[in-house]
Amino acid sequence: MTTNTLFEMTQLNSKIDELTRLTESEYETNKTVNLFQYFDKIYTLCYGTSNFQILIDTLIQRKYAKLCYPIFKCIYTDVFKTQERWHVAYYLLHSLWNYTDKTNAMCFAVVDAQFIPMFISNLNQENFIKHFSSNDAIKTLFKMIISILHNIAQLPELIDDLRRNQCIEALNRVIQTVGSYSTFHKGISYLTLAYIIREDERTYLTNSNGI
Repeated sequence: MTTNTLFEMTQLNSKIDELTRLTESEYETNKTVNLFQYFDKIYTLCYGTSNFQILIDTLIQRKYAKLCYPIFKCIYTDVFKTQERWHVAYYLLHSLWNYTDKTNAMCFAVVDAQFIPMFISNLNQENFIKHFSSNDAIKTLFKMIISILHNIAQLPELIDDLRRNQCIEALNRVIQTVGSYSTFHKGISYLTLAYIIREDERTYLTNSNGI
């Protein structure tokens, strides 16, 4: 391990320690925003280097997803209430999107940490669906959540968890209600459904909207 690697991993563990010590009163502060900015940024800095696997292993061993859970649980029902709240949600979710894309272990960790019910709740929020076409932040929220679900859905062992939490119904609703406003959201929802559905449910992929 090089001196730079040792420094980066020492800093990473220090940041995880900070995350561990956060109190509920700090969840919606710039301190927490900065923490999740760090976890989002270090992914980009380490990706493609020898440090990347060390980063992933450390986050899994230190239970990063589980540490994120109480924070997201505290804010997910109204993520746009304040600017700080939205920024916390954004960087938290963006980091999970990145890490679940590159490691199966993080997909398992996100499911084990009970994020799926909160994700589905967000996708089902009437107010979000109503204002989707005119609100870029809602589009971004949906993009991150559906992309995380897409990463998780590629692991056969986790499909039952998605099904139990009505992921099929939520994604089909996204396609039906906001799909006409965004080809990305429609496309990634279809791709995710393709992993989850069974043979006798293929009507979800051939509904009247088409792909």
